[in-house]
Amino acid sequence: MKHIREHSTWRICCGVVSLMMVVQCYGQESEPCSTPNGTAGRCIKVRDCGYVLDLMRKDNFRFNDTEYLEQLQCGIRPDGLTLVCCPQVTNDPQCGPSSFVVRVMGGNDTEIGEYPWLALLRFQARNREIKSNCGGSLIAKRFVLTAAHCYTSAKKKLLSVHSVRLAEWNFNNHRSRKDCKQLKDYDIPICRKDYEVERFVLHPQYRVSHGVHLNDIALIELATDVEYNVFVAPICLPVDVPRLPPDDIVKEYTAAGWGSTEQSSGMSNHLMQLCLSEWELVLHRPVELH
Repeated sequence: MKHIREHSTWRICCGVVSLMMVVQCYGQESEPCSTPNGTAGRCIKVRDCGYVLDLMRKDNFRFNDTEYLEQLQCGIRPDGLTLVCCPQVTNDPQCGPSSFVVRVMGGNDTEIGEYPWLALLRFQARNREIKSNCGGSLIAKRFVLTAAHCYTSAKKKLLSVHSVRLAEWNFNNHRSRKDCKQLKDYDIPICRKDYEVERFVLHPQYRVSHGVHLNDIALIELATDVEYNVFVAPICLPVDVPRLPPDDIVKEYTAAGWGSTEQSSGMSNHLMQLCLSEWELVLHRPVELH
């Protein structure tokens, strides 16, 4: 059987000709398929499946990973290359742009509902005080995407995640400690809500090297489904995006959050936004917008 790891660095140790014959029967290139856990995928070459490549390159590769890779096989090309069922990322059908039409950009307050997917992460300190010092993006009814470094303290200890808050826009709207506020020109009130965390998963290869956070990504699973409305909706992930010529690639990006501003070193009461150039992202400019 041909190896399925590129650069001839890994080989499935089956050694059974009949298995190769079976593999050839049940899948062809580019056909739809299902992974062992039931996720929809497509039968493609190993080198075209980032999911499989990442799995094989991880530091703590184990025997059960080998078994899983064998189960992902879905066919063999005429030239002998193994095909794998590569999971296809799909967006929530209700994801997309907010109902608000952007009027202003660059270091400004946001408008209500402009970023309905933005989540505020709340952590519990040792003195049981609840602090909000990081953000994330809602990507599905139970999942929030965030940065792995949000979960580690200065002493490299994991922090305790208390909850995830959605529909927070301006802390001043809730001085009375009420979670809902009726705003002018809106038919429904904006109601912030805290969701308990079922678990969080750090990228298995997250680490800090020479001050640079590598694979700085984490996933939060909520304990209950999120209720969508005009103020709460998931963001669309960049899946199936065609490759563009270098001159057509977006050169500016937007960061949003409740981070510090030029006027204050603490958290901003109001959800803010800031334009970043591609060069500033490469330099890891500390924008202080979590």
